[in-house]
Formats: sequence, structure tokens, C-alpha cells
Amino acid sequence: IQYPLIGGTQTLYKLLTGAVCLVIPVVGSWLLTGYGLRVIRRVMAGDYRLPEWDDFAGDFVGGLAVTVGLFIFGILLSISMVLVVTIPIVLLFGVPMAAFTVARFADSGDFTSFFDILGAYRAVFYRMGDALMMTIGSFITIFVFSILIGLGTICLFIPGMMAAAALGAGILATTGEL
Repeated sequence: IQYPLIGGTQTLYKLLTGAVCLVIPVVGSWLLTGYGLRVIRRVMAGDYRLPEWDDFAGDFVGGLAVTVGLFIFGILLSISMVLVVTIPIVLLFGVPMAAFTVARFADSGDFTSFFDILGAYRAVFYRMGDALMMTIGSFITIFVFSILIGLGTICLFIPGMMAAAALGAGILATTGEL
């Protein structure tokens, strides 16, 4: 996949278009998920350039299909956790299992890919190293973003409270109640 500094300004514009999509509630995430599905398909075909943003309807439908499919996969995965033995596997390797189903759907276009629980378990067991690296990367990403969101909240909350206190004191001083 081309990165903004390597792919030139066109790649940067494509990434910025994706960022703008995230501002649109619900629909934007479906558009971005559908676009990601097209990216996966291109990479599987050996083309590492980002596709153009020229199929909004197809991206919307693809993103909606992935969302519904992952919802169904999550329900089936939860049901499979009835077997107590599978609980640690699902907790540790749930992200790679979901990624397997999305990649299989991107490759085949067959919605029944999301129903293949046994295939997801097999994919994790046959490629344990890759699944473990994906899990570790996911946990690190979650940890880093949790810290960044916490710091952002603190940095916005404290100045906001100080501004509110100063505004309140100013109002009280001008009305003579201070």
C-alpha cells in the first residue's frame, strides 16, 4: 500500500477523503469499511496502490455487508464460547479470527464466509505466529490510543473548566454579585 510520502499528493488526498468520511456518523464508517474492502481486494491481486474514491454506492453496500457479517460472526463466536475450552482462544485471538473472515469475504465475495467459525479457528491454529503478532499489534494499538484519548481529554477538560470559571467570575464581577 502506498503511504502518503511515497504515493504523492493523490495518495494523501485519498487518505484525507477517508478521514472526512469518518466525520459522517454511521454512513461514513460503512463507506470507509467498503473502501477498505476494495483495498484488500487490490492488495490480494498484487496492486498496492490505493483505489480511487469513485464507487460510493459500492463502498456503502460493501461496508454494510461487512458490518452485518461481523455482527453475525460475533454472535456465532459467542455461541461457540459455550464450550468453556474456547473462551481463552476467542479472547486472545478474536481479532485475527474476524480478520480471517473479512479477508475470506473480500477474496470470494461470498457472504457465507462470516458463518465459517471452524475455518476461523483453523486459520488461527495453522498460523499461530501471525495470529499472535496481530493480537499483540492490536493490544499495543488499543493501549496507545487509550493513552492518547485520555491525555486529549485531560488537556481539553482542564482548560475548559478554567475558562468556564473565568467566565463565571467575569459575569459575577460585572453584575456586582462578586
